[in-house]
Amino acid sequence: MSSKRLSKAVPCKEGICALTGLRGTYVASHIYPRALTRISRTGEKVIEVSLGERGVKKPATWYDDQLVIRTGEDILEGIDTRGIQQLREHSLIWSSSERAPASTSRWEVVDGGDLYVRALSAGSAEALRLFFLSVVWRAGVSRRPEFSDFQVSESVLADLRTRILAGSPGPPMDYPIFLHQLVTPGPPQNRTPLIEELPYPSASGEGHVVIQTARLYFDGLVAKVLIGEEVKGMARVPEVVLGADQLCLVSGRTYEKSRTHADLLTVRRDSFSRGFG
Repeated sequence: MSSKRLSKAVPCKEGICALTGLRGTYVASHIYPRALTRISRTGEKVIEVSLGERGVKKPATWYDDQLVIRTGEDILEGIDTRGIQQLREHSLIWSSSERAPASTSRWEVVDGGDLYVRALSAGSAEALRLFFLSVVWRAGVSRRPEFSDFQVSESVLADLRTRILAGSPGPPMDYPIFLHQLVTPGPPQNRTPLIEELPYPSASGEGHVVIQTARLYFDGLVAKVLIGEEVKGMARVPEVVLGADQLCLVSGRTYEKSRTHADLLTVRRDSFSRGFG
């Protein structure tokens, strides 16, 4: 695993670009594209909270000014532009259609009505996959304190960097990606990415294999990116892995029954209980 050093209080103006390896002047680079961090539309600061911590007013989007130079940022911006275009075209985010893209009428109801599924064509998969992998790389190499717990191995970061520079995400099963959408709108919120150890069906058909997984959330969409070596031991399920089949099944829940909603309530209760509400 990599071990991050947090940024100094006084930012460096010049250095080595983490993406291109070239020396130059750093530019402010967003970890999440500004278009997907929609809490503040006019630039005012918002309250950033986490469990056990007091809320602090900060900008509504996270950027790192010691990450890349202009050349590197141009590459990331191109990836973001193509990825966001696909997110909007397929109504995968709330803001793609007045924050309510996923009318439940377009979804198939399963699991007694608690779970929804719909299909996404493979034609949009490559741009989306490269976008999600680039966000994992950015969060993994960033030294901002908000991403200090997002620990990714140096070997994975080096591999993702190579794919970003090549403009290709590689085979879908190298880093399987699952999409989960909130099919009804909730309050706008930004969430830092998480690293979790989650169980997935094993290739042997017996039990599960636990795989390191990056959980990315933006504007009503959750992307789970499997990044652990244990991916090789999991069962192949192409119908739910982005880009692994002609169609990919996107799962969904209403906002009220989502983990996103439950986590927000937990943080709010924690803040109120400590007198910070």
